[in-house]
Amino acid sequence: MHTNAEPAQTPVALITGATGGIGRHLVAQCLADGMRVVALGRDERALQALASSSDAVLTCRVDLLSNVAIDVIQAACERMGPAIQLLVNCAGTGLLTPFAGESFEVQRDLCRLNFEAAAGVTHALLPRLMKGPGQVLNIASLVGLMPAANMAMLSASKAALVNWSLALRAELRGRIGVTAFCPGITRTPFLARARMTHLNLDAFAQDPERVARRALVAARRNRPIAYAGPIDSLTAAALRLAPADLLGRLAARVLSPVV
Repeated sequence: MHTNAEPAQTPVALITGATGGIGRHLVAQCLADGMRVVALGRDERALQALASSSDAVLTCRVDLLSNVAIDVIQAACERMGPAIQLLVNCAGTGLLTPFAGESFEVQRDLCRLNFEAAAGVTHALLPRLMKGPGQVLNIASLVGLMPAANMAMLSASKAALVNWSLALRAELRGRIGVTAFCPGITRTPFLARARMTHLNLDAFAQDPERVARRALVAARRNRPIAYAGPIDSLTAAALRLAPADLLGRLAARVLSPVV
């Protein structure tokens, strides 16, 4: 654990998946907004870079799927004080593969990271968020709004994240805000990790800094569900109207894995 931050009365944000992609830009935006940040991730070098970038950052190396993850996170939070004003569940992964084309263990861990970890961290930090008053921002995906063939487990886990966010929002109404943010294709290392570079999606990819900024605006306004821009909003509307079977067959054609 690396820490420069001292307890103070300034707002605190805790961000999972903080070392790359959208998460790294969320950290920068929160710092620019005058918040102190607890940045969680697994990349030690990236965490060290974050820790050296600002006295308001406390970094913590943690595997969110480990049995000790919640204890490690709680210990990090203690160094920032009793309350958290913003929890951002940004950690996630994906994989372009037919369901039968990859081991179930790998795909199960994908689902656990994308949904179970977010739910577990949120459950553990609810008492701190209640003291905030707090806001939960869950980084989901447009893929969670459709049956994305060849990315079935990503689609399922992000759909679970969206619907859990909306249900949790209803349960906590008046106490804690919850926002599900659903970006489309974004220019991050996710595309390479998910084995999607051959699809040549860079021309359609959004700037991660802009996506991070819009995600935080949506959380600040306590939107139930939000998108990264007008194109994503129109895409989401089209996905709601299109027949599910048609979407699945279209995805199977467009999202073709490397043979």
